Amino acid sequence: MRPVATHQVLVVESDLARQHAVARWIEGAGYDCLPVSVADEALALAQEEEADVAIVSGSIDAWTPAHLAHALQSRDADLPVIVVRAAGETIGGFRGRRGAVEEIEAPLTRGSVMGAVQRALEWREATADQRARYRELERALFTQASLVREACLSEPSTEAGLTEAFTAFLDRRLPGAAGHAARVRTIAVDLAHAIGMAEGARHVVGLAATLHDLGLALLPQPLRQPMDALPTLDRVLALRHPDVVSDLLAPMPGLSEVATLVRAAHERFDGRGHPRGLSGLEIPMGARLIAVACAVDRLATGDAARAADPGSDPAAAVQALAGTALDPDLVRVWLRLADRAALGAR
Repeated sequence: MRPVATHQVLVVESDLARQHAVARWIEGAGYDCLPVSVADEALALAQEEEADVAIVSGSIDAWTPAHLAHALQSRDADLPVIVVRAAGETIGGFRGRRGAVEEIEAPLTRGSVMGAVQRALEWREATADQRARYRELERALFTQASLVREACLSEPSTEAGLTEAFTAFLDRRLPGAAGHAARVRTIAVDLAHAIGMAEGARHVVGLAATLHDLGLALLPQPLRQPMDALPTLDRVLALRHPDVVSDLLAPMPGLSEVATLVRAAHERFDGRGHPRGLSGLEIPMGARLIAVACAVDRLATGDAARAADPGSDPAAAVQALAGTALDPDLVRVWLRLADRAALGAR
C-alpha cells in the first residue's frame, strides 16, 4: 500500500523527463509532488505557501537556479530550497550558501534527492530557536572554510604544499586524525594497486584518503562529536562536511579529482551514507576504496567497539560490513591481502 502523503514538494524543472523521474521518487516516498516547468507558476505556489520543500533544477525562463531559489524564499521565508547544480559547478559554494538553501549535484539519484528532501523537511519543521542555532553554526563552518581557503591562496601553492598544510590543520583540530589518514592512505593505495588501478589514479586515491576527514576538522566545536549524539538540525549541518571540503579543494592546484573522491568518501554501499546517498557503483571506485581502508583502520586501531572487546577479530568485523557500508568485492580483495600479509609474517 502506498504511504499517505503528508508533505508537498515543489519540483521546478523544464526538462519533462527529469521532472517526471524526480516526481516518481517523491511520490514513491509518500509525498505529494507539485511539478512545474515555468518560474511564474513556481513563484505563485510559493506565495500561496502551497509547498513544504522546493527543488530547482537548471535555469528556468530568465532565472538562474540560485536567483529563483532566493525569489521563492522571498515569497515564503520558511521554504527550504534544494538547488541542483551541474557536475563540477559551484552555484553558491561554501561562500554563498545560507540557511535553508542546499545544493545537490547532477546527475541526480534517488538517494541524493530524497536525502535532501528529508533534510529540508527537518529544517521546515524545526523551531525558530533551532534554525537560529543552525544559521550560527553554519556561519562558523563557512567562515572557517573561507579562512583556510584564504590562507592557502595567500602564497603560491602546489599540490604537495597544500596537502601538507591541510594535514597539519587536520591534526591541530582533530588530534590523531592525521595518523589515521596516513594509515588509510597506505591501505587504500595497496588496494588500488591490487585491483590494477593505474599509477596516476592511485596517486589521486592516496591524496583523497589523506584528506577524507578534512571536512570534520572544519566543523565548529559543537558539531565535532558523534553524529548520533547531535540534535537533528545540528546533524543535518554536520553531514554537509564532505560538500564543504570538496568545494574548498576543487579549485586548488591538482586537487579537482581529489575533491570528487573526498565528497564521496563518506557514502555507503547500501545508500545510507552522506552527503548524496549514493549507492553501489554510483560511488566512485576511489571513494569505495577509501571507505574500506577507513573501516579497516578504525576497526583495527582503537575503535571504540574494538576497545570494548579486545578479542574481537577486525577481519571478521570488516567482512560483516560487506554489502552494507562497504563494497563486497573490495572487501574480498582486502581479505586476500590481509591473508597474504598474515602468512608473510609467520
